[in-house]
Amino acid sequence: MRYRHSYKGLQQRTSRSGARIPNHIHLWLMIGGFVVLFIVSVFFFRNTKPEKIVAATGILATTESSVAFSPVPPPTSDATLIGVSSQKAVGSAARLLENGTFHLNIRATLPGIDRESQFFQAWLVRPVPYDYFSAGELVTNDLGTFVLDWAGSADTDYNGYTDVVITLQTRNGDPDPQVHIVEGEFGK
Repeated sequence: MRYRHSYKGLQQRTSRSGARIPNHIHLWLMIGGFVVLFIVSVFFFRNTKPEKIVAATGILATTESSVAFSPVPPPTSDATLIGVSSQKAVGSAARLLENGTFHLNIRATLPGIDRESQFFQAWLVRPVPYDYFSAGELVTNDLGTFVLDWAGSADTDYNGYTDVVITLQTRNGDPDPQVHIVEGEFGK
């Protein structure tokens, strides 16, 4: 059996017209094709128009007091509490700073429970860096609404705690959050 060899040991191929084309030319044609494809891809993705997000910037009014050095705007002082299973509003939470002390007030219409073995507990959650703590057990007022009026420590900054969670707890001594019943977020 004989092999056809050409210049420097490369086997030659023939084109449609019958002319012989060395393999190294095929290699350079493929490399050139990839380079052209890369350049076209870069050009296409760089010229893609971004979505119009600037339309919402006209909503915000800047005043001297609204200019902040933080990329995250300060959250509002009210939160609507949403039932996890029903996805309906079941109450509200408010937070305020009074005489240098952080206060949290919760009012919620929650289902009846066996108070001997269960209770509702409120939690404040900081999404980043993640942290949470118990604000205490909810009690009922004269109207049967579950309420919590909590005052924080004067030397602690609670601004990052933007989420409120109410859990159904079993009176078994477990201090960790158990079944999420209601959730809310300040600023929404």
